[in-house]
Amino acid sequence: MSEVVEAAVTVAVNPHLRVLILDDETDSLPRTLGITEEREKELDELTKTAYKDHKTFTDSFVDISKNVRHANEFAYCIFHMGSFCGRGRALSELGDLSKLLDLAGRSKSSDDSDDSED
Repeated sequence: MSEVVEAAVTVAVNPHLRVLILDDETDSLPRTLGITEEREKELDELTKTAYKDHKTFTDSFVDISKNVRHANEFAYCIFHMGSFCGRGRALSELGDLSKLLDLAGRSKSSDDSDDSED
């Protein structure tokens, strides 16, 4: 076992899934999980592809699980996929807000134009 893994803190008690904290001093999630920049890019691409190629999270997760080397990589991919979902929800909510603001702006413009005709 490598010195890094021996020094790592085990975060899960489940014997089937052990997520290891390898660098608790960094503000980078992938580095905290011991994922290099190069591997992070590979996992980002894997996650994007799984998200686009499948209609359910379960199918996406199965696809990802077949292509990761460690529970840390799987945890990172799931977190990353969550950011896609959150971003999609936020964009949807912003779209709704934009429509409401546009309607409010039109209503205000209509009120202003009524005033100018008097």
